[in-house]
Amino acid sequence: PVGTPHLDVLHPGFLAMLEPVIVAAHRHNKTESVCGEMAADPRGAVVLAALGVDRLSVPVKALRPIHHVLAGLDAKKLSLVRRGLLEANSRAAVTDLVAPLLQTMKG
Repeated sequence: PVGTPHLDVLHPGFLAMLEPVIVAAHRHNKTESVCGEMAADPRGAVVLAALGVDRLSVPVKALRPIHHVLAGLDAKKLSLVRRGLLEANSRAAVTDLVAPLLQTMKG
């Protein structure tokens, strides 16, 4: 799973800190790239895409599943998920928002 008891990248508090950084980067015509555990996990990748991250850097072994899940997303769904992420008040709420978008991976 993404995160640990002490560092949970799907926690709404973390997302609330991350989102303004992404907005500020875009406001200044900068792209941002996220690498690491969050980017390499399908749930984390969906969250990052919904928040507007421009690039993800993942290990080769994670490339296929991340590509598969992101290729199945559309901008309208991501916009709705983004709004929900910013209003979420628990990790469970975040994972509930993301879960339907991961269904494409199961087929």
